[in-house]
Amino acid sequence: MIERLTVAHVGRYKAIRLRALTSDPDPFWRTAAEEEAFSPEQWTSRLANEGRATFVATSGGGADVGLVSIGPPSWNVSADPLDYDLSSMWVAAEARGSAAARELVTAAVDFARGAGARRVTLWVLDGNARANAFYDKCGFTPTGRTGMFPPPRNLAEHERELSL
Repeated sequence: MIERLTVAHVGRYKAIRLRALTSDPDPFWRTAAEEEAFSPEQWTSRLANEGRATFVATSGGGADVGLVSIGPPSWNVSADPLDYDLSSMWVAAEARGSAAARELVTAAVDFARGAGARRVTLWVLDGNARANAFYDKCGFTPTGRTGMFPPPRNLAEHERELSL
């Protein structure tokens, strides 16, 4: 099941986000230590922006097993406002191979489409073969833009896009 989180879910959001950063740190720009130091206001602000949406996937037993956020890129104020950024994508190990990832991306893309976005972009690590194959199946194609995580990680990433 996919659910959109609101500010009423800030504790739940913080728990799943920190779980993602702890269990699979490489794909994320920030570290668990950095986000553990966030103030309550910083956590709340991530869910308070009506122009962005954060979705969580839950298992049949009700456990949170996935997360994704979508909206105009908050890190790039000069970006086209009709380009939405899919970020914070994560699925727990026990839910990989299930429909959770596809359902999260579908919810995010549907939100972007409903908001009038013309495309959705995302960044993915070059070496993450599973994620790259998944995004291929979802219709995301490389844009040619590349980047690097800051030291000490120095991980190469590239941008992908999906035209809406």
